[in-house]
Amino acid sequence: MANNQEKFHEIIIFYKKNIILDLFLRKQEILVTFARKALLGMKIQEVMK
Repeated sequence: MANNQEKFHEIIIFYKKNIILDLFLRKQEILVTFARKALLGMKIQEVMK
C-alpha cells in the first residue's frame, strides 16, 4: 500500500512540475509577443516622426 502511495505522490509531483513549466512557457510566449508588438509600435512611431 505504501509503495503505491509513493508512486502516486511522485506522479502528482511530476504533473505539478509540468504544469508550472507549461505556465512559465506560456507566460514567456505572451511576453515575447508583447515585446514584439511594443518594438513594432516604437518603429512605427519613429517612421511617423
